[in-house]
Amino acid sequence: MENRPAVSVRPARDEDDTDAMNIGNPAWMGAATMRQLLAASGEAPSGAFIAEVDGEPIGYGDCAAIAVLDGHRAPATVYIRPSARGQGAGTAIWSAVLKMCTPDRVSGVMLSADDEDAQSLAIALAHGFGLGGIHIESQLDLTNLDVDRMQELSAAPSGLTISPLPHDADEETWHDFADLHERLAGDTPDRASGSAPPPYAVIRAFLAEPWQVMGAWNGNEMVGFTAVSVRATGSGERVLNTHLTGVRPDYRSRGIATSLKATHAVALHRAGWQRIRTQNMEGNLPILASNKRLGFQRARIMRDLIYDHPAAA
Repeated sequence: MENRPAVSVRPARDEDDTDAMNIGNPAWMGAATMRQLLAASGEAPSGAFIAEVDGEPIGYGDCAAIAVLDGHRAPATVYIRPSARGQGAGTAIWSAVLKMCTPDRVSGVMLSADDEDAQSLAIALAHGFGLGGIHIESQLDLTNLDVDRMQELSAAPSGLTISPLPHDADEETWHDFADLHERLAGDTPDRASGSAPPPYAVIRAFLAEPWQVMGAWNGNEMVGFTAVSVRATGSGERVLNTHLTGVRPDYRSRGIATSLKATHAVALHRAGWQRIRTQNMEGNLPILASNKRLGFQRARIMRDLIYDHPAAA
């Protein structure tokens, strides 16, 4: 029998280049963002891990034992370089994840993978994962934005104004936004089975600056918004990722989501951002139609991978 080299797992360190380790990982949001998110998990156990063979990093993982995903599951990442798979690194990182994401804290764990990555899907299934929902990842090229057309689509419905959070937004304003964020996020297909609200610090880790949030306002009351987070690509491009777009139920079917996203796209184009990526469930037809109208192009299909603890299954 062939002897495989021993795999070790250690906590990630500040000097580790986790962006480089995640080249090819379609779900990666960037080292800076992940450090902020893990630090914002509060009292819940969280951490990032590096898998090594003979001192060489070959894989990365992270998790936060907070039940913020659908079905009260925890978010996690497990990514092994394709050339290094089959050595047990994924199993070793997964073991570290489960030591934090225990049944007394969360009902299970959810990962994301490219639906065409047959190798990753097969490994996940062998480790007891089930196939979850499908998200369609689309991309809007801001460098070639048709500004005139976007401005036509950005017209606010009667009685409303479209503008970002105030540039001097204070903590009270941010907390009011976070309350609306939670109400609208809880109404999305992604959380149909229920979840715990994300800690306020997690929302602010994704959304640090007022320009990242474009709101629809009825007077001084926000009734809908679209928000973007900064996403690292490893290529030096200035890329954003849609964090959430939501409109209060009593204001829907008035074209507010399209107006929000079009207004934001023009502002981001003028600020020098190059692309916006977004992920939407395949059954979320209204937002998919809005994205198509705005010029988003389909990039890939993402698959949710779900692991439920036996007691919760």
